Amino acid sequence: MSKEQVVFAIITGVIALAGLAWTIVWALRSWRHSGPIIALRLGVGYVYDQQDQLNVTFPNGATRVMRINKAHPDPKPSRRRRGASKLNPRDNTKQPVNAVFVQNRGRAAVTIRRCEYLSPMGGAGLQFEPQPAASQWGDLLPKRLEPGDEAILVHERTQMKGFLNGVMRDHGVKQTLLLAVVTMGNGYEISTNTPLVVRADMTDTAFAEFEPNFTKEAGEEPIDAFLDVSPKRRMPWRRKPKQTLIARNYAED
Repeated sequence: MSKEQVVFAIITGVIALAGLAWTIVWALRSWRHSGPIIALRLGVGYVYDQQDQLNVTFPNGATRVMRINKAHPDPKPSRRRRGASKLNPRDNTKQPVNAVFVQNRGRAAVTIRRCEYLSPMGGAGLQFEPQPAASQWGDLLPKRLEPGDEAILVHERTQMKGFLNGVMRDHGVKQTLLLAVVTMGNGYEISTNTPLVVRADMTDTAFAEFEPNFTKEAGEEPIDAFLDVSPKRRMPWRRKPKQTLIARNYAED
């Protein structure tokens, strides 16, 4: 082998090793920066009380039927008394719900801290967080998701509809959008791509049943507060920071 061939072989080997090292470094960097990848979907549907079965429909028309665990398991049942009624497997009593599906498709674990609903509410802006009593099924927060894990946040929709109708009546809004937003343990917020459409369609008689359960507090924020902090929320509308509305649900159920 001539001197030129030896030099050429050495140069080729060095280039090959450099390319291999760059490939390994790039792969490790991609793996490190991939982290958690969160997929978020919001659907509406029903939970059948006796069967603990969730039937949900998504904005694209897809449906999902699955068994859902109770968020607050019943205490150990006592021995039934003679003549006590038994659960009827054919009972079709159902509860309207919103279902937020949060799936970790990345390579690192992540913690879901909070789930809120946001609405423009005719420019006034509305933000509220369902209370634990409104989550009779599914997972409770905070919830840690390992790679590949999924959390299902189920929120009762009957009381929520009454509350939203009351707020829309106060602001003279006939229709508004409702967006689900989850907050990660690192502070990042992720919203669903498609908001729900909510209409003020309750009659005066129907709304009168919900009105005593809610109180509303309106507060003005300082005009110059947090001017240097950019909002993190990815919203399909512009938020007005001058007004906020805090809702508190005092319903027993």
